[in-house]
Amino acid sequence: MEELVSLAKRRGFIFQSSDIYGGLQGVYDYGPLGVELKNNLKAAWWRAMVYERDDVEGLDAAILTNPLTLKYSGHEATFTDPLVDCRNCKSRWRADHLEGNTCPGCGSGDLTEPRPFNLMFKTQLGPVDDGGSFAYLRPETAQAIFTNFKNVMDSTSPKLPFGIAQIGKAFRNEITPRNFIFRVREFEQMELEFFVAPGEDEQWHDTWVAERLKWWGQQGVNENNLELYHVPADELAHYSKATVDVMYRFPHGLEELEGIANRTDFDLGSHSKNQDDLNLHSAVTPNKESNARLAVQNLETKSWVVPFVIEPSAGVDRGVLAVMNEAYRVETLENGSERTVMAFKPHLAPIKVAILPLKRNHEGIVAKAKGLKRELQALGLGRILYEDTGNIGKGYRRHDEVGTPMCVTVDFQTIEEDDTVTVRDRDTMDQERIACADLAAYVRLVSDITALASALDLNVEDSRMTVLGGEFAVLMALQGEPDKLAQFKQQLETLCAGNNLAYIYRDTESRPPNQSVRPYVATVMALDHPGIVYAVAQFFSARQINIRDMHTDTRPAAHTGTPIFSVSLVAEVPADVKVHSLKAQFEAFCEEADLDGHMEAQR
Repeated sequence: MEELVSLAKRRGFIFQSSDIYGGLQGVYDYGPLGVELKNNLKAAWWRAMVYERDDVEGLDAAILTNPLTLKYSGHEATFTDPLVDCRNCKSRWRADHLEGNTCPGCGSGDLTEPRPFNLMFKTQLGPVDDGGSFAYLRPETAQAIFTNFKNVMDSTSPKLPFGIAQIGKAFRNEITPRNFIFRVREFEQMELEFFVAPGEDEQWHDTWVAERLKWWGQQGVNENNLELYHVPADELAHYSKATVDVMYRFPHGLEELEGIANRTDFDLGSHSKNQDDLNLHSAVTPNKESNARLAVQNLETKSWVVPFVIEPSAGVDRGVLAVMNEAYRVETLENGSERTVMAFKPHLAPIKVAILPLKRNHEGIVAKAKGLKRELQALGLGRILYEDTGNIGKGYRRHDEVGTPMCVTVDFQTIEEDDTVTVRDRDTMDQERIACADLAAYVRLVSDITALASALDLNVEDSRMTVLGGEFAVLMALQGEPDKLAQFKQQLETLCAGNNLAYIYRDTESRPPNQSVRPYVATVMALDHPGIVYAVAQFFSARQINIRDMHTDTRPAAHTGTPIFSVSLVAEVPADVKVHSLKAQFEAFCEEADLDGHMEAQR
């Protein structure tokens, strides 16, 4: 956790609120990168819960909450935590979080008896503090969904089952905020209230548990770090028939990431008028102050039915902490140095592409880089960053650390030779030259394909991207469940049809590593003329050496403009071949064919 908190502050993800005045306990601010990450996570949730469904509507309700709402929901009477005081050091703690009935601060056992402490924040309405004109800062987003049930029904005319989704701030006066942004006093929730017919609630509860597990996997959360906790009957909230918590292995331990509750008809019944006519399943506080019947009428029998509610409720801040923890890794490179990487899923990355000019004081390079930035920003993929720090190597490391999937470097070759840029991949650190004219299409296609693969929980095992002639090409190996791969193929066909692209899809077998061969890199360069690739391929074929990978390129010579053709390949040299002899033969072949060639072990 310490390393993650340090990175979060250093790189502008999350700051302690009011830091210059010593901070405010349990309150945090999201910095330039943190707000992008948080918004991307919320957008992914909204897309999955609202846009990709036909049975869910959205809502953005007020934070200030009528006290009657929280009276009939039960919050005024029951939304409490057990509080104890340490008589020795004067600190306060939640009684249910203590171990061994001792103070976590000083170790003393001299504690007061637990007493209920209401967690809601109260605020005054209007200019006169007469004690009667007050409201609460909402402790959850759910209640405003219930009180708006009739408004949504009247304005959209949905049929059961249907849902209302909301993302928004909530406030709880936690006794002991802890573990960075895990438990805080001001936080954000992503909640869906899904209304179903009584009798269908258990099936829908199971469905939503599975859906929410799948969604967290699509955000990069490893399924091995998730567990389902079926809350025992004696621990259930007063409104719950059944609750399943999605537990995540945070740096500080296994804790709740999201809860999926079967709230029965308690909430709509609690806020409804004419409760005695509704045949409620739940025991509710008699309500004579509501003016709405929160129920659905059966058009055939004319009877009123109060829907049961299935509630998937996730914390945005806990979600941010989980995806940051999953993305964080420190790698040791071949040269012994280390790099820190935040390997976010591309759709969550705060910065989608970084544009890096090689020289920040070179007018042509800067103008080209800024033009590319504007072109990519217009794609609407998210934040595209122009950064002119000047040191490309340090820029790559910095963007590894903040999770930028792709860096584009504009250099002298861009301006003086062939109008191409270097595109570097965050995860593989591979670099390739892409024509500036193709860059926007490249970025858009990579974004669309990786987003599609991620949404279907497919793993990109390997990929190659290049420009052949005037055409951009992608070769990608995916791994996943057969039904998901079939969906990918179907959606890929639609994607390609809409972008005038051709594609080939085929099933393959995984290739086990061959321990009897050693990879060697061979490079060849010469004045462009027919037969170079054939001659090189024949050299290795005649010696029964397999070529695993090959890349070719043609570019003009710096001063004369003469076309120079180059080949770079990876050859799988059998272990029983004498490499020094093979190198000598390769050099002799190159000399005879008037080629500049070199061979060395792949690193």
